[in-house]
Formats: sequence, C-alpha cells, structure tokens
Amino acid sequence: YERSDLEGKNIRTFTSPTTIRKMDQIYAQVKKIGDPIQVTDYDSIDRAGRESALELTASLLRDTSGAPMGFRGVLRDVSDRKEAEAEKKKLEIQVQQAQKMESIGTLAGGIAHDFNNILGPIFGYTELALDVLPENDNVTVWLKEVLRASHRARELVRQILTISRRTDQEVQPLRIQL
Repeated sequence: YERSDLEGKNIRTFTSPTTIRKMDQIYAQVKKIGDPIQVTDYDSIDRAGRESALELTASLLRDTSGAPMGFRGVLRDVSDRKEAEAEKKKLEIQVQQAQKMESIGTLAGGIAHDFNNILGPIFGYTELALDVLPENDNVTVWLKEVLRASHRARELVRQILTISRRTDQEVQPLRIQL
C-alpha cells in the first residue's frame, strides 16, 4: 500500500479476523500496562489479497493530562525473514533425518560385522564336518543345508554393509597360507 492508502484508515481493514482478535488483546494489554510492546506475528493482507508477515511495535498515546487517547504503531514487513526461518527449520529437520539415517547405517554396519564374525565358525566347522563325513550320510545333507543358509546369510550381511557404507564393496582375492 501507499502511505496515503493507510493514513486515517482502521488497521482492521488490512488484517485477518484472527489477527484482529489477537491485536485487540495486545492493545488492551498496552492500554492497561502503558508500556510499548513488540509483536512479531502480525499478519497483513496486501492489495492482491495475500497475507504478509509484519512486526508491530505499538505504544500508548496520552493526552496532556496523561489519559490514554490512542495508539501509535510501527509496522515492518518481516515476510522474508519468516520465510527464511521456515526454510531454515525445514533444512534442520532434513539434517536431523539424515543424521538419524547415518546412525542407523552405522548401527546396521556394526551388527552386520558382528553377524559376519558369527558366520565364520559356522562356515569353518560345517566345511570341516563335510570333509570327514561320507557323501550319502543324512548328516551330510543337513550340513549342506546349513552351508547353503550360511551363504544366504553372508550375502545378506554383504548387502547390509554395502547399504551402511553407501559404497560398493570391492571384492579382492586374498591369499591365505597355512
């Protein structure tokens, strides 16, 4: 609005009903206490009908005898600041979510490593038992199932570790000498 559009007009013309109720309470407080007040969540409606966030500083005007005769207010458009605060809050929430996901990934990686350590003896002892048992023995069939399930578990551990690291695992041959 232009200054001439606002001079002499009632502020109620430029605000929402919710803001009017809030402002009535604030002006009553200023009148009762007499001290100026600053309000940061004052909404105004512009010519296009859009709401803008304003900051209001209001003080009581008194006549020469000290009796209240009105209010003086200064309004400052803080829409950009409010939008920046909302965006900052949104980004903070995103960062917190990313940190949670990172923590879950770290936890999953630790669990996967521990589980992988448990699988080592299962593989080793199962393979040793299979080496000494006859091929057509029932225990051999059961141990082969244990070995198959252990391979599936190891693949699951590999997938969890890949996700928790957010990188692909690089498989390299390792030469072990006994």
